[in-house]
Amino acid sequence: MFQLISDQHYEFPYKNMEALASQGLLGLIIPKEYGGLGQNHVCMAMVVETIARYGCPSTAMVCGEYSFQR
Repeated sequence: MFQLISDQHYEFPYKNMEALASQGLLGLIIPKEYGGLGQNHVCMAMVVETIARYGCPSTAMVCGEYSFQR
């Protein structure tokens, strides 16, 4: 992930979101019958927390908002 670049330059983390999408993480809590991974909200929260702690906080925020509003 492109750590903190988004925060330093006040940019949307497009590359990070593409990386998350390529791994299927944006569909983590979407049911399998709709093409997602079918995990629960606790799993999604753990992923977002890990991204925020060890990756890019901006990416974690966008990923969380994207996933939890579904």
